[in-house]
Amino acid sequence: MQRKLSSYIYTLKNSEGGNVKGFAHVGKLMSKFYAQLLGTKRTCIDPQILHAGPTLSLEQQVALYKSFTDQEIKSAIFSIPNHKSPGPDGFSSGLTHLMFADDLILFCKADPHTLKLLMKSLAAFHNTAGLKANLHKSQIVIGGASAELQNHCLRVTGLHDTQFSLKYLGVPITASRLTKIECSALIEKITARVHVWATRNIAFAGRALLINNVVFGAFNYWASIFLLPNAVLDKLTKLCRNYLWSGSTEYKKAPHISWSTTCLPKREGGIGIKDFNKATIAKLVWAIANKKDVLWVKWVYARYLKKQNWWDYTLAHDTSWYWKKICSIKEFFKHGRSSVGARVWSEHTQYKVSKGYEWQIHTRRKVPWGKIIWARTVIPRHASATWMLAQGRLPTRVKLHQHVSQSTTLCELCH
Repeated sequence: MQRKLSSYIYTLKNSEGGNVKGFAHVGKLMSKFYAQLLGTKRTCIDPQILHAGPTLSLEQQVALYKSFTDQEIKSAIFSIPNHKSPGPDGFSSGLTHLMFADDLILFCKADPHTLKLLMKSLAAFHNTAGLKANLHKSQIVIGGASAELQNHCLRVTGLHDTQFSLKYLGVPITASRLTKIECSALIEKITARVHVWATRNIAFAGRALLINNVVFGAFNYWASIFLLPNAVLDKLTKLCRNYLWSGSTEYKKAPHISWSTTCLPKREGGIGIKDFNKATIAKLVWAIANKKDVLWVKWVYARYLKKQNWWDYTLAHDTSWYWKKICSIKEFFKHGRSSVGARVWSEHTQYKVSKGYEWQIHTRRKVPWGKIIWARTVIPRHASATWMLAQGRLPTRVKLHQHVSQSTTLCELCH
């Protein structure tokens, strides 16, 4: 409903310079304008004039009503050039789903016999489906084997060996805890985008929108796969905070409002920048409770939980950092099973990060001015200034005098 309201045109100026208001009057004004611009519908040509010229015979008219044959359809489709797009998807006839690349990870025992069966299976799949694995781009990781066995496996497969970490679908895969160096690709990607935005004169509201949609979009993709190190989270937070308040990646201006308040929903006093980090980790908590048939959850029960109930589980001191982080999030969300957000944790409901985030922040108190400031009809620049005013953080002379010596605290417009 709000999206529809933001798409409405409430007022227009007519040719005399006056304002026309109301949906009915605005619609008539637009119809009149485009009628003058494009012209009105032309009348049909006189049938007598049509009959005076060459016309189709009866046989030709009947031929137009005939159904298309399969051969005609095949000839028409096969005659389309490969660079033409016959459908609304934008793909040409020369591009099919068989041309899309698939990235796969295959696991097996490190012995020559198993690897031979695996390579034969790939060859059989190629003969059946037409998809062939590119051995020049494929790699093999062998662990817990002697040097002689590793060399034998490489000769059987014809693949190049590699070591952790390696990349898969744009993210690193490692056998140990993810480090800041391995997350450098994420930091560099976001930093490069912010550098480009910093060269443009983007207002505060626009910077907040870019952070929320672009920066946190890339961040949430990584956070849904890994538990990111605190150093990476701090680096990205500083980067976003500096760009929001100073328009640069560097710290040039002190923030007017704390980052924790800024990240609150608009109805609770923030500007709606969403930090999904806890909510994405909570998805693992939900899976452990409700997806006991999944392989990694079975491993968790065999390694840590044994026969204990997940919600009553007590964390041991000698566990990994990864497991301690998941358990800390479990304790944070533990009481949600019997509160307003109980459906988020139900085994009959598919967990969604957005729903988990909403439950995470639902206990906060709403501000009375949230809906007024952030209404769809309010200009974003005005909304941002009013938001800082409502927080008591607008940089007026009285506020600036508390930090910097001012000759006067009087407003130039009021005095």
